[in-house]
This record gives sequence, structure tokens and C-alpha cells, in this order.
Amino acid sequence: MSALVYLAGPMSDVSPEVMQEWRQRAGQLLEGPLFEWRQNRQNVPTFARPEPTGIRTLSPLRPYPGDSETAKSMNRRDFNDLQRSDVILACFLGADRVSLGTCLEMGAAWVLGIPVVTVMEEDNVHNHHPMLSDIEVAQFRTVDEACEFINSFLE
Repeated sequence: MSALVYLAGPMSDVSPEVMQEWRQRAGQLLEGPLFEWRQNRQNVPTFARPEPTGIRTLSPLRPYPGDSETAKSMNRRDFNDLQRSDVILACFLGADRVSLGTCLEMGAAWVLGIPVVTVMEEDNVHNHHPMLSDIEVAQFRTVDEACEFINSFLE
């Protein structure tokens, strides 16, 4: 059975490059699937998840079932993915505003007993919040450090 890592992070107020870069790096470091990036009608890069072996990653940056996805269907899809995950990697690098969606995913993971590993700068808006600090099992400054920890955690 392969491990499943859910990739969570801000999707509003960040460029498509920022959304993609850390997820691509995590996929490489976690020996996860090959990433296949596509464009949807809004010209936003999306993530398609092939069936991999070894550690697998899930990311909200994958194609929605049609372009008219509702908030309810997006929440249910992401929650279903989160429930099937073994660990959550939440990357807040470069976030200027609180990412409500990512915080919600962290809270859901906590309720489900799924460990959350975070990546953020020391002065990040998400750092030092007592609730988020309680939820995370480990915090790192780089995606590389976090992935190294997750690899050893999942062994």
C-alpha cells in the first residue's frame, strides 16, 4: 500500500507559478507521481494525478470535473481527498494573507487525526497562531526539509 500526501496551500492572491513551483518540488522529493499540468478555461494551471507507485500526492491543483464546479463540490472533493491521506503538507511560503481554505483543511485533518506538516517563513502571517501551532506536528522553512521529514515519517 502506498502513502498518500495531500498538498495544501494558498490558491488566492498567489501567481500560478507560486502555486505550481512548490508542488512540483514536493512531488519530486516525495518520489510521488509525475506531475502533468494542464490549463482550464480560466487559463489557470491545474494538476492531473496519474496512478503512481510509492508515495503519492494529491493537490487541489488538478482538473475540476467540468468548469462549472460549485464551492460545495470543490469542498467535498477536497475533503474526500484529505480523508484518504496519510499526511498533509501545508505550504504557506510567500503568503501575504491568511489562507482560509488551507486553515480549514488543517482543521479537518486535525479532527481526522491526520498529521500536518507546515512550511512557512518565520514572519509568515500563519506562524505563531496557537491553533495552527497545535495542529502541526512539525514546521519547516523549506519544502525540501519538510519532504525529508515526511519521507522518514512514512518509512
